[in-house]
Amino acid sequence: MHNLLKTVLGAAILAAAYSGTFGLPFGDAGMTAEELAGTFSAAGSGRPGPAGAGGPRAMAGSASVSLIPVVSASYQEVLTAIGTSRAGDSVAVTSEAAGQIVEATLVANAFVEQGDVLLRFASELEEIELRVAQVELESAQRTLDRYRSLASSGSGAVADTTVQEAETAMMLAETGVAMARYALDQLSVVAPISGRIGLSDARVGDRLAAGDPVVTIDDASRIVLSFNLPERAVDLLEVGREVQATTPALDGRSFSAVITAFGSRIDETTRTVTVEAEIDNSDGQLWPGMSFSVRLSNESAPLPQVPWTALNWTSEGAQVWAVRDGIATSVPVEVRMRQDDMAWIVGDLTIDDQVVLDGSTRIEEGAPIASESNDPSGEGRQPLIGAAESTSPAADRKALARVAS
Repeated sequence: MHNLLKTVLGAAILAAAYSGTFGLPFGDAGMTAEELAGTFSAAGSGRPGPAGAGGPRAMAGSASVSLIPVVSASYQEVLTAIGTSRAGDSVAVTSEAAGQIVEATLVANAFVEQGDVLLRFASELEEIELRVAQVELESAQRTLDRYRSLASSGSGAVADTTVQEAETAMMLAETGVAMARYALDQLSVVAPISGRIGLSDARVGDRLAAGDPVVTIDDASRIVLSFNLPERAVDLLEVGREVQATTPALDGRSFSAVITAFGSRIDETTRTVTVEAEIDNSDGQLWPGMSFSVRLSNESAPLPQVPWTALNWTSEGAQVWAVRDGIATSVPVEVRMRQDDMAWIVGDLTIDDQVVLDGSTRIEEGAPIASESNDPSGEGRQPLIGAAESTSPAADRKALARVAS
């Protein structure tokens, strides 16, 4: 008698638990005996229900299988890099001769034109040597004129060889003047390009040796960016392609740069390629040496696009469940890009296919799926419903009966 009471009590507890979880088996008066039989068959046989799952879990609301059409779309691939900048033209001015500075116009950040004198060395000796060379040239010129005059008179007082020697002396004197003038010019340091000069330590009274640095000059009307991109960017690189650059020095502003050059090989250590791009800086807002964040954008060719939740992962990679003629088919895919909750994939899919959005973990290969569209007009991207979404256990049992295994 005691054992009988325990058995009855246990059965009552199990019945209460079952009723609380799944509802009363006969709680829906509109459910036919055939539907009820199909429900228990799907739940108890272990065969897949509407989403390929057997057992009591297939009767819960999560058994709904949503389908969504595959669409073809492109995506924006964005590669970013950190780069440094330099002036489009830049030169480090050095002294061509040794000497003591007697004049200097080296005002930092001042703009100079090509040919402007930056500083002068003491030049008394070189000026004297130039005057001597000029006097020798004048003497040689007078001598040559006299010999030519005598030779043209026909008197025979001057031989032809004498005239030739005077002509040679004249050319040597001209060379002497040129050399003396060159030595004097080397005592003036001039700007080789137009631009802004930097800081200089050279002061009046200082002595410089040949080759000593004087100052730097930057022509920053063009700014050149140098940055590295990963090797997968090789197919995107071409001279003239536009990139976007921003700098923390001018927050909130974006600058267009044009690729002007890139390396011919991939760095073996970093697996990157060096790229150079130019920015028009005619307004002078950008300075050489600024750091930049560079963005290279590329629009891909159209690819199948599905929600990220439609992907399933196996030991062999990603796959989706495609529904073709009401039958579930697993399709291996390769993920090319993910942005937010969307994925662009490559696989045996067309835009006429529909893929399972929800409930894909409970589907088996070849499982029949009955579906109906929530968007009769066909407009928009409303998902297709493989089994009516339920709000009660009784409705779940109807859904299981409609999507029979």
